[in-house]
Amino acid sequence: MDDASGKFVLVMLRVDQVRVHHKKTKHEYKFHVFGDPPEVRMCALHPNPAAPIDPRNYREEAQAAAQWFVAKGGASRTPVSGARSNSGWINI
Repeated sequence: MDDASGKFVLVMLRVDQVRVHHKKTKHEYKFHVFGDPPEVRMCALHPNPAAPIDPRNYREEAQAAAQWFVAKGGASRTPVSGARSNSGWINI
């Protein structure tokens, strides 16, 4: 499922977290979801070492996409097949 801008794709949507993948740079962002109504906060990143672009440049766009997916709520609450493990994640 793509976000409204078409730049990000949903990797996982669960009650406590949402993960989005930037289609062009291949960076993946993981946000924790808190509260009622749900609010997206606290970002971790799985960078693509082959991308010459700093992944922090897209953090705000990734957060907006994650918030859009949470608000939309139309995605499965289970991991997408082929999802990566937690190794390689860094907090930004």
